[in-house]
Amino acid sequence: MAAGQKKTSAKTHVLAGSNGLNGAKSPGVTPVEGNRNTKISRVAKMALDMQDKCAAYVLALRPWSFSASLTPVALGSALAYKLEGSVDLVVLLVCAVAVLVVHGAGNLVNTYYDFSKGIDHKKSDDRTLVDRILEPQDVVMFGAVLYSVGCLCATLLYFLSTLRLEHLALIYFGGLSSSFLYTGGIGLKYVALGDVVILITFGPLAVMFAHAVQVGYLSVLPLVYAVPLALNTEAILHSNNTRDMDSDRQAGIVTLAILVGPALSYVIYNLLLFVPYVLFCILATRYTISMALPLLTLPMAFPLERQFRSQHYSKIPQKTAKLNVLLGLFYVFGIILAPQGSLPLLAGQIYSAFLVLEKASGTLKGGQTWPEEVEPHEHKSTVTPDPSPESPLLGPLAPAPARARAPAPAGRKRGGEARGSSPPARGVMEVGVRVVRGVDWKWGNQDDGEGHVGTVVEVGRQGSTTTPDKTVVVQWDSGTRTNYRTGYQGAYDLLLYDNAQIEFSFFQRHGASSRLLMLASLHLGLPAPPGVRHSNIICDSCKKHGIMGMRWKCKVCFDYDLCTHCYMNNKHDLSHAFERYETAHSQPTSLTPRQNLARIILKGIFQGVKVIRGPDWDWGNQDGGEGKVGKVVDIRGWDQESGRSVASVTWANGTTNVYRMGHKGKVDLKYVTDGQGGYYYKEHLPKLGEHTELQRQESADSHTFQQGDKVKCLLEVDILRQMQEGHGGWNPKMAEYICRIGTVHRITDRGDVRVQYSNNIRWTFHPGALTKVNTFAVGELVRVLDDTESVKRLQAGHGEWTDSMASALGEVGKVLKVYADGDLRVAFGGQTWTFNPACLSAQPGEVDANLMTAENPSESGSKSRREAAESVAAPPSQSPSSFGMLL
Repeated sequence: MAAGQKKTSAKTHVLAGSNGLNGAKSPGVTPVEGNRNTKISRVAKMALDMQDKCAAYVLALRPWSFSASLTPVALGSALAYKLEGSVDLVVLLVCAVAVLVVHGAGNLVNTYYDFSKGIDHKKSDDRTLVDRILEPQDVVMFGAVLYSVGCLCATLLYFLSTLRLEHLALIYFGGLSSSFLYTGGIGLKYVALGDVVILITFGPLAVMFAHAVQVGYLSVLPLVYAVPLALNTEAILHSNNTRDMDSDRQAGIVTLAILVGPALSYVIYNLLLFVPYVLFCILATRYTISMALPLLTLPMAFPLERQFRSQHYSKIPQKTAKLNVLLGLFYVFGIILAPQGSLPLLAGQIYSAFLVLEKASGTLKGGQTWPEEVEPHEHKSTVTPDPSPESPLLGPLAPAPARARAPAPAGRKRGGEARGSSPPARGVMEVGVRVVRGVDWKWGNQDDGEGHVGTVVEVGRQGSTTTPDKTVVVQWDSGTRTNYRTGYQGAYDLLLYDNAQIEFSFFQRHGASSRLLMLASLHLGLPAPPGVRHSNIICDSCKKHGIMGMRWKCKVCFDYDLCTHCYMNNKHDLSHAFERYETAHSQPTSLTPRQNLARIILKGIFQGVKVIRGPDWDWGNQDGGEGKVGKVVDIRGWDQESGRSVASVTWANGTTNVYRMGHKGKVDLKYVTDGQGGYYYKEHLPKLGEHTELQRQESADSHTFQQGDKVKCLLEVDILRQMQEGHGGWNPKMAEYICRIGTVHRITDRGDVRVQYSNNIRWTFHPGALTKVNTFAVGELVRVLDDTESVKRLQAGHGEWTDSMASALGEVGKVLKVYADGDLRVAFGGQTWTFNPACLSAQPGEVDANLMTAENPSESGSKSRREAAESVAAPPSQSPSSFGMLL
């Protein structure tokens, strides 16, 4: 027994030593406990192996490169924050994960294909497969998993964001495809296109995606702000490719660095490195000092330049990546800290970038160039109006003599407003519009007779003694130029025939060259900005898409519209009444049917008319010399900036060119003999200047919303879908929010309304699609609409409609209760009804108390489900006198 005990004691000693007790004796270990220790050691080993495996997967992802994808997400979200005033953190988190996993999957694809093509070696940065840390099939499987996670995130974003599915898919899967095709499939990296992929994907695309999922629509704004960050990110790749030129050349692949060589690679690297700082300097000095924050990283850039110049490439990619992180963070902070409204708008930045090109080229169709803008001059031939309201404004009886025009002084901007014109004063009273004599005309045949057309070339302004406010100067096609009343002393001498010639107002506001804006639009793939145009309206007669000038809408037929030419040429039923829309955002004017109305022949410069050079001629001897006659080939718009504003003329010498007939308020031609250009109904044309202020105010009242306003969309789905084109776009999920009350979150730069609903979903609406919901309180007086059909439609889902409610139409009642969804219980004498607030309007002043003083208002007639389910207390009994005092 003693020997056996010694043996057991020895085993115990050995086990104790193996357990790390330094030879100290411990109580004996039973066989069961020994097996348990063995199992624990196996679990520990498995855990250790799993830990090593996970570390290998993380290493294969190259997490140190993730800043290149996370920083653009932060930048796009920061831009959304400046526009929206808030950021959805859940959307931000999901977006970051979606972008991150695609970036990681792209790194795995790059690892796999670089190894397969023999590009990676023992000295490469990425030795995941070279050192057998992972097997190729592991990398492929992990990449597939990450791409799947990215697709799930994109699906989740569709439900979290209001961004349209096709837009979300276009951006996200475009980036996903690029991450794969960088080395997989086509292998863009191997044919010197990898730089382009990285420049786009890790810059504009990622920033736009992060911005779009926050705001719910696509915008070009992020593309511009992504440029500095994208250039700096591309510097990382370019330095990496420059470092690896020898090994890449041996592997048989081509990169930009290999194509241009070390010398030009150095130049490209400097441009990628320092151009962002130049842009930040411009932003900081011209807009907001917060944009100077990224300049704090400038001292880190100079050592990189010196190392690149000395061709010490080994550590440059890592150091450039570190610079990229800090520059991106400071850039994002600069955006967030920028004062509201201080960040430059997109268009001004893009279009000003083309300013040098405009000054250098300036060529037009046919080889001609726009002349330098001239100084404003006063119209000397007019008679100074008598300030007394009784004395009429006397117009000159002869054409105004031309005044010599001095060349523009140095530094004057091209493409400004027409000479003598001030900023647009009232509605469509802008230079370029075509007019005919009006109802208050008393100036004989200055226009060459009734029906002849002229062009507004100057709009009156306050303080002018020759062209005062509420007057305009007209250049008639016959050559006469003089001024006329457009509200001066209550008289209106002119009728507006066509306003398609008005140039897009943005160009005039920013004083930029409209032709350059068009060029920039074409480069960006944006729709060209038109003049006065109803972009989504088709003329149902001539089928032209996007009616230029005034729109004429039938009040009898559903969705039937005509352009001015078709309307005046008796298209459609003459017994039908129409509405006239002077612009896409103006209030309609109801008109009588055209039947039995007199039409006047329109005369002036039209197709086939013989012309000679006119008052604004600046084209040398293109016409063959003074007095030479040409023939008008057609009247057209100028590059979609303005409509029907230039004439194409063929001269006797055989040359053909276009000349201004309203474009920028200039008239280059006058006729030798007039020609017929159609007809017009004098009674249906608007008086130039009349009601434009009132219409603008009415439009502002009906379409102006403020943050916090309660609004509803009451349109039918088909109509709303059409209105949304160009105003935030259409998403089928928006149909679920029709007739739901939302809160105005903000007004966009384009004037559209961003509405937030109770579930924190936001939609962007055309302002004309929304109706402001009046917020009524218990005890207030309201009046019901008197339109039966409108009330029936609005009542659906809001207490419903019964025929017995007809007695309340147009009547005044008192609010008894306000429901949680905004509906109102209203008392009318002895009856109460539940109404949609859109059916009601506030009623100021006193009302006959007998209408609302019933002791217990009767609830006769059909009741809505809510009325049947709820018991609403009648107001306390009050005498007529005391009720009147409450009012």
